[in-house]
Amino acid sequence: MEYDEAARLRQQFFEKQKRYEEEQRRRKESRKSGKVCASCGTDLTYQTAYRAQRYGDEPFVMLCEKCAPDWLTSFAGKPSRIVQPVHVHWWHCAGCGRDVVFGMSAGQYRERVYCSDDCRAAYRRKRKESQPHTNTCEVCAKEFTSKRSDAKTCSSACRQKAYRQRSFAESSGETNDG
Repeated sequence: MEYDEAARLRQQFFEKQKRYEEEQRRRKESRKSGKVCASCGTDLTYQTAYRAQRYGDEPFVMLCEKCAPDWLTSFAGKPSRIVQPVHVHWWHCAGCGRDVVFGMSAGQYRERVYCSDDCRAAYRRKRKESQPHTNTCEVCAKEFTSKRSDAKTCSSACRQKAYRQRSFAESSGETNDG
């Protein structure tokens, strides 16, 4: 009798461990690709994804409408308790263009949202491969091409000249005041 009880308990433990590992795998896949609901495993390829944090300190995951919290699916927002209230937003993923619903408090600011880590990486790759920019050097007034849009000088020599001009202007400005 005791042997049957121990075997049953062991079997329950292994089943619980297997469910936990499957849930962890779904969460990881949801975070990486954004194509699977982290809770139930539903395919989200052609659905609106709800970006939410399921448990306290864990990263955000994608959820289907059925598994997403009520405050997110109803667009009501999270009421203010101890922390700031959370407002619901509906944006397009910057990487693939899919609809993403997520919560953001008034103090937060976000330029873009991604449905997955893969989309974030694809967006960054695409931006990195952007076209070169044509700028005018602020020291010698020559036109030059750069990878950065905010480049101000055409060479390290011009950059050094600009630095010396700025530092000279600052030091001469201080002596005139005092």
